[in-house]
Amino acid sequence: MRCSSSSVTDMGDFFRFLDGALRTLAIEVPRAHGEVSRNLRGLPVLITVDRVSRQLEMTAGGHDLHVPREGEAPLRLCTTRSAIVDLLNARTTLLESVRNDHFSLQGKTEHLVRLEAGLFAFVQGAARSQQVGVLLADYLNERREISLDQNEMSTLAGA
Repeated sequence: MRCSSSSVTDMGDFFRFLDGALRTLAIEVPRAHGEVSRNLRGLPVLITVDRVSRQLEMTAGGHDLHVPREGEAPLRLCTTRSAIVDLLNARTTLLESVRNDHFSLQGKTEHLVRLEAGLFAFVQGAARSQQVGVLLADYLNERREISLDQNEMSTLAGA
């Protein structure tokens, strides 16, 4: 999976969802938000979705989601919107997505374990939050251009 990032300064739709969901969890499900924060504090995660990258850092006051800074983040997650939608709609598993090169994780084992624990806390909190459900529905219903994977497949088919 190519994981280069664009220089777009506006947050992509996934990052608007993530920012809103983390803010909502802090208010509606503070215990889950605290668990996410405990697991990810001090561990910047570079997230790339459809070639738009943001770095997530959990802070004492919440979170910071920003354009990546110089230097390498200890954890990197790269995927596409279509892969996220397939996961959320149970059309695939995370393992299948990784095997099919639709989802990439890079980092030390201990960092990946912390990320897994943070993601698990996030999902548990999101399941208890009505507002995160609304944000997720908005994200899933947004109309976007054909995903990068489909564009790449069309290019290959035409060659």
